[in-house]
Amino acid sequence: MAQEVWVLEGGAVSRWFYVELRCQDIPSEDLDAQLDVIMEALIAEPGDVDADVGADLVAGTVDFCVSLQADDPGAALSRALAFVRSALHGAGIRTPEREWIAELVDRGDAVATVRPSELLVNS
Repeated sequence: MAQEVWVLEGGAVSRWFYVELRCQDIPSEDLDAQLDVIMEALIAEPGDVDADVGADLVAGTVDFCVSLQADDPGAALSRALAFVRSALHGAGIRTPEREWIAELVDRGDAVATVRPSELLVNS
């Protein structure tokens, strides 16, 4: 889990990140129906993660948006990708191998961005 950072007497601040993953050139047959199943699987995944999925059915793009805690941006990306992959499996969608996203990025079929989310002060 994320390390807590102490901010002047104000308490611990958790490091939250917002990760967006856009997959392109997704076959559109049954994609609309699959989105509901994917969203249900995202909700069912355990952990302190807030996730959403959306798609442009005409363009064949699917966007996963994930907010989660991590120690750094690289860890946030890894955790988000594992979360999305697990949810896809929960929805009955197979991914070819553990490095599935790296192959999509190499082919230009996926883009991932990570940025710090707003700071949340724990009381």
